[in-house]
Amino acid sequence: MRQNPEITLLQPTAQGHHASAPGREVGYDFDGEMRAASLHDEVQRRQGIGHEDGAFSARFVLEEAASRYFALLAAELAALQGFLNEQEFQVVLNATASPVWQWQQGMTLAGAVADDHGIEALDGDTAIVRLVRKLAALTPSQCLALVDVCERAWRDNGADANISGLAEACGLKLG
Repeated sequence: MRQNPEITLLQPTAQGHHASAPGREVGYDFDGEMRAASLHDEVQRRQGIGHEDGAFSARFVLEEAASRYFALLAAELAALQGFLNEQEFQVVLNATASPVWQWQQGMTLAGAVADDHGIEALDGDTAIVRLVRKLAALTPSQCLALVDVCERAWRDNGADANISGLAEACGLKLG
């Protein structure tokens, strides 16, 4: 396996936290090592080692993938404008009250909200039940777009006390 020095991934500190600036820990990353290994393998598969022009740099592959990912998020977020009201967004935002959501394939926002409120909250026709049903209809990429908004909102540390203003600052207009 060829190592590429151009791949620079955010590395956990000795305590397992990510440092965004020297000495500033911003969140615990439980999946850091596994994600780094997976990203390394995925980047290598996309470098085109056997291509006639030679291998493309890991940086190029990562930038192209990130560009596509952010374009996908923007498209999904555009479709979600007005989807949630202020109270619903606050419930979703608080389902994982953290600037780092340990998101894995197969997870859903409906599941996160249901888990956060417990089985008792899912009995009857309550606002939580209606929200869980609403979230269950989202596609995986729509869930990722909302997770991105929530992480950004938590990373902003709630600088805007107005929940609608905070959502809008992260690209989501509430209904």
